[in-house]
Amino acid sequence: MAESAAPGINVRFFDWRTALSGRYDVLHIHWPEYLVRGEGKKDALAALIRVPLLARRIRRDKIAVVRTLHNLTPHEAGHRLEPKLTAMLSRTVHKNIALNRATELDESEQPEVILHGDYIERFSGIPRAQQVDGRVLYFGLLRRYKGVDALVSAFESAADPSMSLRLVGRPQNQAMRDSVARLSASDPRITSDLRFVPDGDLVREVSQAQLVVLPYREMHNSGSLLVALSLGRPVLTIDTPVNRSIQEEVGPGWIWLYEGDLTSDRLVSALNEVRSLARAEGEVPQFDERDWASVGRKHRRVYEDAVRLARGSR
Repeated sequence: MAESAAPGINVRFFDWRTALSGRYDVLHIHWPEYLVRGEGKKDALAALIRVPLLARRIRRDKIAVVRTLHNLTPHEAGHRLEPKLTAMLSRTVHKNIALNRATELDESEQPEVILHGDYIERFSGIPRAQQVDGRVLYFGLLRRYKGVDALVSAFESAADPSMSLRLVGRPQNQAMRDSVARLSASDPRITSDLRFVPDGDLVREVSQAQLVVLPYREMHNSGSLLVALSLGRPVLTIDTPVNRSIQEEVGPGWIWLYEGDLTSDRLVSALNEVRSLARAEGEVPQFDERDWASVGRKHRRVYEDAVRLARGSR
């Protein structure tokens, strides 16, 4: 998983085996809580040893550490030692990257802003499907905080027979799978594909939608929001500082925001507004420096700065 970020700099995106023994100059950490939790109880216990060993190696070998601040706090609670271990990792960080301009940290952690990349180039060669009138879509990993239950409830209260709801994504666990199946069983307008879908299937599902709904109860950054916009599909989601900034970036007619709980009235109103838009098929919003060439150049500069800091030079 090594990448060349700049001449003479090897970057290692986090993997325990290579992080503890591989040769690299930069360690890039994204979600530190997952590194501490591992993939089960035994793996989490091993982190009690691995995290201190890694922190010691970072200091000894003067490895540069970069962290991307995707979420400010974890969405779900971990084990009781998690805060101590993630704090240990945080103390090794030389440079933070924020994916938006609304992320606020204390003075010692001020991040470099590198906007989350779009998906226009990634999906450019994949055929689109024909849009289905009235199709509402949720896609992405199904986790409790993402509010799929609220979306199903709001949809079921909508009397419009031309509306349909599609749920696409892998449930976080069996309890979530059972919950989604139970919620959607009473309305034949609701269908689902409860698995991690490959890019071709994802593009088909999104392009068939008339409106994408991301009813998260909390949201800081969302790749799903940018996927939908990159495929030219408007989005209804919660009102947050980050989402307002993206709404301003892409202009009117792309993002609808709501406060509080998602209601049937808000869902139907947004869908009707989208239906009234005179937009050419294939049209996508104009993004601000979210192409991956720009994103790559900015990461390269951050890696170079981090290496200088780790090695005690300016």
